[in-house]
Amino acid sequence: MNEPQLSYKDACCVFHLVIDELEHTIKQCIAKLEGDPNDRQKQAEIPFEDFVPVSPIVPHIIWMLVTHSVTLLELYLPTIIDENLTKRGIDVHNASSSCNSGDVLQRTKCILDQHGNREIKCDNQLHERLKALIRVRNDIVHNLGTRSKKTKDGHIETLPGIMLKGAASTFDISFYAVRYAIRDVEDYFVYVDKASQSSENS
Repeated sequence: MNEPQLSYKDACCVFHLVIDELEHTIKQCIAKLEGDPNDRQKQAEIPFEDFVPVSPIVPHIIWMLVTHSVTLLELYLPTIIDENLTKRGIDVHNASSSCNSGDVLQRTKCILDQHGNREIKCDNQLHERLKALIRVRNDIVHNLGTRSKKTKDGHIETLPGIMLKGAASTFDISFYAVRYAIRDVEDYFVYVDKASQSSENS
C-alpha cells in the first residue's frame, strides 16, 4: 500500500468536509423535490430520518463512508508508527515482525507495548468504539450491511448514531455516526503518534 501524501490531521479534515458536503447535497435534493431549492432554512431543518427514505442509495453512501473511515485508520496507523520508530533509530521491519496477527488495532497495540511509551494511555472507551467500528465495517463489506453473528449488541450500543432495523438486522447509520467515527479515528492517531515517539525509559 502506498504511503499517504496528506498528514493524518489534514486527511481527517478532508473527510469531515466530504461528509458535510454529501449531507448538504442530499438535503438540497430533497428540498428540490419538496419545494423551493433555494430555501436553505428549509434544507437545514430537514432531519436525517426524513430524507433517507427518499432514495435507497443514501444508506449505501453512508455505509461507504463508514468503510472508508476504517480504511483511513488502516492506512495511516502503520505510517505514523514507521515514521516515529525510524526517527528513533529502531528497525521498523524487526519491530513489527512479531506483531503481524490480528486487526490493525491489535498490531498497533503489540508494537506500542514493545517500543512505545506505555505511560501514555489510550482511552479504553475509544479503543472499544474503534473495535466495534471495525466489526460494523466488516459486516458492511462482507455481509451486505446486515449484522453477522460476530457483531454483538454491545458493539452496536458502543457506537453513537448506529442502530439496527428490520428482521434482517440491517445497519441504520446516520451522518452523525460517521462524524463521530472520524473524530475517534483522529483521536486514536494522536494517541499513537505521541506514544510511538518515545518509550517510558527514554
